[in-house]
Amino acid sequence: MATYDDTGADAPTITPGTASASDGTSSDYVTLNVAGESANYGTVHVYKVKAKNAAGESEDSLTDTGFRGVGALTYQWQRSAADNDADYSDIDGATTDPYNDTGAPENGDGRYYKCVENATGVGEIDIGDSALNRGTALGSYTLVNKGNVANSSGKITSVEIWAATQLSNCEVATFYVVSGNNLSTRDTRAIGTVTAGSKQTFPLLNITVEAGDYIGIYYTAGTLDAGSVGGDGIWYISAVDHIPCTNQLFNSIDGYILSLYGIGISPGQTTNADRGYRIPVAVGIKWNGVTITKWNGKVISKFNGVG
Repeated sequence: MATYDDTGADAPTITPGTASASDGTSSDYVTLNVAGESANYGTVHVYKVKAKNAAGESEDSLTDTGFRGVGALTYQWQRSAADNDADYSDIDGATTDPYNDTGAPENGDGRYYKCVENATGVGEIDIGDSALNRGTALGSYTLVNKGNVANSSGKITSVEIWAATQLSNCEVATFYVVSGNNLSTRDTRAIGTVTAGSKQTFPLLNITVEAGDYIGIYYTAGTLDAGSVGGDGIWYISAVDHIPCTNQLFNSIDGYILSLYGIGISPGQTTNADRGYRIPVAVGIKWNGVTITKWNGKVISKFNGVG
């Protein structure tokens, strides 16, 4: 049985919903909620196949549908550093919906909250074309694959390479078009030696990528497996290392496809921001036997340095 993984099928998505933070409902915490959020399967596609050999090809098979699945939603609440919609950081342990934030200011000062949502299968970035034995060997070039641009922004965590002969001093990079055939690198990583004859996977790379970027490669010796027909083309410069580069003019050729593929993760979907606050803790001071907790509308705890 022949199998194929359609990495180009539409990825699942997240509907982030609406975040809300409680306004003075508790003196112990601010309650955080999200409503209307969901993790959604990828678009349903229809597939069919033909069998081929040297004598010709078959009729189309019957069709079948398929889609990319999705995992359960995860949550990470964030809180602003002050009473404004800016400078957010994760709240430790705030990974449920709802969540009670006991770290909100006791004096009733407001804070803004938002939630970052993710799910397995969502936010997975892919760039380049599958690392396969395609039958053409390309020597020492700086090569950039035009096919399958990055579908999202984030980090490329793993790169797959098929070398026709062993690659030496290999580097990979994300590229973007400045104009025409002028390219710049966005981020680069050294890979080193790539063994020939099978797909080689290099994890834990953490290469920055933006939606629409391309993946490229350079090596001082050896040959990369590629195809000369059926691809979206490549950019290339012979025998010169242009990783990294800035506004570099490349040559362009149609039809080629590189056995060079990257996968990674994007940061997920973020909800709206909403302001919340605790009921102020009435610490106050005593004046003539009476506890005064506010002066001109503000909570007080000391008078002339004494509380």
